[in-house]
Amino acid sequence: MGRNLAHAPKANVMFGALLHAADRLRQGEELTELEELLLGSLRGALGDEEVRRGAGSGSR
Repeated sequence: MGRNLAHAPKANVMFGALLHAADRLRQGEELTELEELLLGSLRGALGDEEVRRGAGSGSR
């Protein structure tokens, strides 16, 4: 995955936006329409609780 992201700058921006949205979800902030869209698949696969936990775990 790292190699793919290194060669796709646009994907890096979207991945960063996804992580930012997950952190905002963890903090209980209201998500924007774009953030909701970005998190849609992730939330469907993992659920809100797992996304919130992962956003604050600090693991890389």
